Amino acid sequence: MKATGLFARFFFILCLPVFIFTVTIGLAFNNLSLYEYGFKKYGISGVTGIAPDQLTVAARGLIKYWNSGQN
Repeated sequence: MKATGLFARFFFILCLPVFIFTVTIGLAFNNLSLYEYGFKKYGISGVTGIAPDQLTVAARGLIKYWNSGQN
């Protein structure tokens, strides 16, 4: 019985950082403002010649793709 409890604690401690990491990545991929920040920071509109509104549409398309479940 002690071995099972010890294993459960070890497994929980091992899985917790993985869970936190995946949640953080998921939040980043679903955050439209993070995409827009990157577009502004690196001047993507000026480099590519694509209007900022169209870049926002592209970012929304990426977010929709990641959440579609058809990957």
